[in-house]
Amino acid sequence: MKDFFKAVQTILFLASLLLSEVTSQDYLIKNYNIHNGLAQSTVRDLYQDSNGFIWVGTENGLSCFDGKTFKTYKKPEELFNAPIAPTDQAPNGNLLLLTLTGKIWEFDGTEFRKYQIQGLDSNLLISDFKVINDGFLVSTRRSGCYFTMGKEIKHWDVSNGLFDNYAINISEDKYSIYIVTMGGVHEFKDNEVYPLFKNPDFKITAIIKDSQENFWAGGWREGIFKLETDGKWVRKYSFNRLFTNGFVEDENKNIWASTNAGLKRITQLPDGSIEIYDEINMLQVRSLSLDNENGILCGSFGNGLFHLSENLFKNYTPETGFPTYFSKILLQDSKDRIWIQAGRNGSLMFDGEKFNLYDESNGNDFHYVTDATENSKGEIVLSADNKLFKFNGSYFTQFNSSPEEGLLKEVFYDYQNQLWISITGNGVWRLINNKWQQFELLPSDCSIRYFYEDSHKNIWFASFIKGVFKYDGNKIVNINEKHGLTDNRAMAINEDSQNNIWVATRNKISIIKNDKVIDTLSVDDGLSGNIVYSLGKYDNKMLIGTADGFAIHDDNEIKFFTTVEGLSSNEISDGDIPVTADGKAWIASTAGVSTFDLKKYLTKNYFSKAYLSKIITDEDTVEFNFFNQRENLNDLKFSSSLDFIHLDLNTINFLKEISSYRFKLNNKNETTNWVYSDSKRLTIENPVAGEYSLLIETKSFGEDWKPAYSIAITIIDPFYKTNSFYAGMLIFTLITSLSYYQFNMYKKRKNKYRTSSFNKVKSRELKEKIINLFEVGKTYKDPKITLQQVADKLKIPKEHISQLINSEFGQNFNDFVNTYRVNEAKEMLAKNGDLKMQILEIAYEVGFNSKSSFNTAFKKFTGLTPSEFKKRNLIHS
Repeated sequence: MKDFFKAVQTILFLASLLLSEVTSQDYLIKNYNIHNGLAQSTVRDLYQDSNGFIWVGTENGLSCFDGKTFKTYKKPEELFNAPIAPTDQAPNGNLLLLTLTGKIWEFDGTEFRKYQIQGLDSNLLISDFKVINDGFLVSTRRSGCYFTMGKEIKHWDVSNGLFDNYAINISEDKYSIYIVTMGGVHEFKDNEVYPLFKNPDFKITAIIKDSQENFWAGGWREGIFKLETDGKWVRKYSFNRLFTNGFVEDENKNIWASTNAGLKRITQLPDGSIEIYDEINMLQVRSLSLDNENGILCGSFGNGLFHLSENLFKNYTPETGFPTYFSKILLQDSKDRIWIQAGRNGSLMFDGEKFNLYDESNGNDFHYVTDATENSKGEIVLSADNKLFKFNGSYFTQFNSSPEEGLLKEVFYDYQNQLWISITGNGVWRLINNKWQQFELLPSDCSIRYFYEDSHKNIWFASFIKGVFKYDGNKIVNINEKHGLTDNRAMAINEDSQNNIWVATRNKISIIKNDKVIDTLSVDDGLSGNIVYSLGKYDNKMLIGTADGFAIHDDNEIKFFTTVEGLSSNEISDGDIPVTADGKAWIASTAGVSTFDLKKYLTKNYFSKAYLSKIITDEDTVEFNFFNQRENLNDLKFSSSLDFIHLDLNTINFLKEISSYRFKLNNKNETTNWVYSDSKRLTIENPVAGEYSLLIETKSFGEDWKPAYSIAITIIDPFYKTNSFYAGMLIFTLITSLSYYQFNMYKKRKNKYRTSSFNKVKSRELKEKIINLFEVGKTYKDPKITLQQVADKLKIPKEHISQLINSEFGQNFNDFVNTYRVNEAKEMLAKNGDLKMQILEIAYEVGFNSKSSFNTAFKKFTGLTPSEFKKRNLIHS
């Protein structure tokens, strides 16, 4: 009878574990309300825009959520006096908001404006809308539905096939868009509306077709229904006065329903049965949406925003039927089975599908299991109750006694199939020729609690007193605190992809290469805790269990997880962290056992995005519209006189954060190296003038670098550094110098003339004589005329003539003569005649001795060549 009850107990235990697989908490739930910055705790609608921001419409404003913080807009009052309902993006990318009064507003990230859909009556009471390509599908409360595409408008009401003029909402799934009316449901396809279902014996309020092509519908105060293969609607969930206003389907094929009785999850099990779970119970859930990471967003009445994300941890604890709180991972065998210490209740083995319990109830003569090992033949040995047991495929039998002195703890098969054991207070022993022999190279009081064989076939021993020991087959090397080990209390050992040996201690991690400690890891490096109990390896990444959570180390980055992320307990047990073929890491703790889906976490394409929020220089700060990143960022210009340019980034992420940033500033002739940063501020110091392409990339933990931005930036020199400035300064210097020179020359001439005997009376007489000589005597026609010849004719010193021409006519002698020549030539050119011959003849006639000198002088005084002057006068005449 006792055995019978034991068997029943085992069956119940295993059943409870299997049941816990289905009913355990598969989702992490985060709640946001006014205490987190939400505008108001009654959420009317949710929308995630193309940039990843989640917009939350409340009864007291509009909040924008980037995964961490909210930014709230509460104006204009006219908009928010009517709570915001459905939301979408306009063709121009701006946000469109529908109030419960049936009016649409547009928001560009800065301002709100009333929005009117082209061609629609402004008095329509809109109940819902959806932007499709560049058109609008609109449902109304009294006038049916409309579809606009440019100037084309289509209208459906009861007169042309609509079931009812009161359209409740527009539902959407992966396959179709549905218009739900008071009379039934229509499908919108190819810009047309087609009848789908008339309301059966209940009024449909929301509808969805799942990935298995089943229809689900919400009833008006009546429950959730499924359309069966026989064409009948069958109620699958009933709740008094239940109202369903929306459905979504996630990537795991769960159907989610928002109702006035909470958030419901419909899971279709492999056998075809259906389970409906209350994920958020007894709340009015008014809005429902999937985020970019397949998380569930829902807004409630009075309780704010809820975000549900898949829990990558699956926990087996006493609360879910696990037999003990404290557990330990004993072994991952060659068949990918996980052997687990079940407290004092024997051992559990997980075979990939179910747990198998080995204890007294099924013929195994042991209770407390301390360790397990496997040889190259696939034989498994347990140490339990100070004895050794061998597994025959069904149960364990005692196969060899161990030395009786001390408590048998750890067991280990090396690559030669030699069995090692550690005995508390009595050292390490080996089974040689079926006889136990003490391993005398190790001190008997070393308290070995962990064996490890590295890739070079060295055997490592973790001692709880004296650090670690390495045995290469010949000699023993001890590495302890004197040699740089962080602590003599070693807990576990593992090897990374570079063949470095990692040692978990009660005070940080030590990394050993060539028997020397080359590095340490602690909380200062991002580790979750300094007391390290267990180690593992997966895909070149090190797995770490501490007293403060579970961590992954990858390429000098550390990501840690705690109960906040779904781990059953933060205090991990000592030993191994094995990873099964499906990518599940097995983690034992003081609350049971957890698995973590490493494969999904490291390979899933989580949504994370960086956006430019602010540029700060030592002269100015420019803030960017965090909603609308469509601004032209390719005309950013900065001065090279700046000491620095700070580029501040913000991030949008919900499940996986951006961990690192890098940028490089390339010009046309040079490609620079990446500049790395773990902060959201990227800094360009002492910018140099030029045209650049600024590339910014981001990286999330365990992922590759992803492009975030490519921005054209121009850095220009201030005017005082430009070539124009230097040319201007040169010209200014030349002009100043020339002016100074001319001023000095003028002073010299003035002083020179001041000593002359030439007076005003003589000046007037001489001026008349010169004018008479040139105008009457036409002296200028002599091509060889000189100042001396004029002086000789007038019998006056040439200095006096030069002085008078300078002072009275403002010219030197040559220009004075050529003025008379050009004036006469202008009169002669104005007459008709052979152009080429006349120009040459005129030049000689007026006193020039060559055509080139004539052209030069003529253009100097008229601004035209003789030919141009002639043509112009011919046209005028």
